[in-house]
Amino acid sequence: MQLELPITVAAAMRSDIIDVLPGPNVNKVKSKAIYLDWHARGIGANNHLWQLLSNKAAVARPVVLNIVNQYLKTPVSIGPHTDLAEYFLDNTRLLPGDAVALMGYDQRFYKGNKGVTEHAAKNAVRAHAEEYFVGEIFDNLAGILPSARAREIAFFKEALRTAPSRFFTFDYLKEELSGELDPADIKKLLKQMFEVGGIAVRNGAYTDFVFRRVSGAGFSTGYEFLLHDALTRVWNRPWR
Repeated sequence: MQLELPITVAAAMRSDIIDVLPGPNVNKVKSKAIYLDWHARGIGANNHLWQLLSNKAAVARPVVLNIVNQYLKTPVSIGPHTDLAEYFLDNTRLLPGDAVALMGYDQRFYKGNKGVTEHAAKNAVRAHAEEYFVGEIFDNLAGILPSARAREIAFFKEALRTAPSRFFTFDYLKEELSGELDPADIKKLLKQMFEVGGIAVRNGAYTDFVFRRVSGAGFSTGYEFLLHDALTRVWNRPWR
């Protein structure tokens, strides 16, 4: 028996992965796509992630109509940040999972029902980076090298954690990891770190994180690298 029911297939895919898929008709599929660009409205209060978080918070009491207006309007002075909404999102990769996890830590450190305090926000960001963000980044290095070489990935992580500042070069890592990892493996690990948002490529005044571009961003070892803000804070690296 044929029911002849209409079927719609929806796939959630990273746009940079779609760009490298083989086939002559891949580009035609894009006309039917809905792009979720979480960077489109910046990293402040207008970012659509706050609407997502407000909707998620609204399932319980008290009623939450706008999480930024109700809880994140306290003026702060944390590095370059004076706006809590921007400070929080700057410590994520503009992914819903990162943002939801960070708000969970914010709840842990602030039990009040008014504006989140600067002290609570700083504690939440640090705990999120220590307990969630570092693990998320380095879990994504699994499979880049054989499992028997896990110790070498630990050396790679330690070299990043002890870099002289948040800015570093391929040559720095090659020298630091000489005798532990060959340059080809260091490049593979760096590329994966870049693709999952742990580092950026910095070409002069231009800084490319993959989550700031719908079509992805180019990777090169010829330029300087930059640690994500969350890694910089949790590893206490100099900002300059």
